[in-house]
Amino acid sequence: MKKVFFGILSVVLLLSCGEPQSLPIADKPAGDTLPSEPNLTFGSPLPREFEAEVSQVHFIDGQITFSTKYLIARSDSNLLIVSDYGKEDERAILRLAEGKAYHVEKRSRTYKPAPDDLESIDDESVASLIGVIISVFDAAKAKIEMVSFVDGIAQYSVELPGQKDVKRFHYFDEELQRTIRQETRVTNDVGEQFTRIDILRYETETSGSRFKIPHHYRQVDK
Repeated sequence: MKKVFFGILSVVLLLSCGEPQSLPIADKPAGDTLPSEPNLTFGSPLPREFEAEVSQVHFIDGQITFSTKYLIARSDSNLLIVSDYGKEDERAILRLAEGKAYHVEKRSRTYKPAPDDLESIDDESVASLIGVIISVFDAAKAKIEMVSFVDGIAQYSVELPGQKDVKRFHYFDEELQRTIRQETRVTNDVGEQFTRIDILRYETETSGSRFKIPHHYRQVDK
């Protein structure tokens, strides 16, 4: 099984108690050492098989207001998205290849059929669903500029049409050809809001057991 673990990446994945700082600006290497067409979106197009652990932290005026971790796994038409992963309150959306979908709750050890709109969910809808967690955007419409390159990690600023007041940075691993961190900063009436998303672990294969409801869980209607 091919695995990639991001916890040991030095500058990019250091998690602190306070709001993180961006990578220092370094000299941009010349020639082919630069990523030519960086894949700045995680889920578009979606790999046919993968598994990832993703953390999301939200700050207002430098104070953490929200922090959680997700597990996202896919194998062909099977899909699993777990929120609050690793906690007793974790909840999951499970879509199976045979066309069934379920909401699964760890605390109550229960599962129930998902609404019809999840039972027939297609790849485009899946990308949108994952996009709620990891921002997916149309790179052709974005203004993208590299601002630093350190230890094989390129930091890009991303500006979307009509959103000049929103500052976005994507950290791209040249070897993996994948975005491993996304940062978004916006100031409004609430205050200065900052969201950081890290891909903590990424694998190109996933276990079939991910897409099975535990045998000791019971089905409920509500």
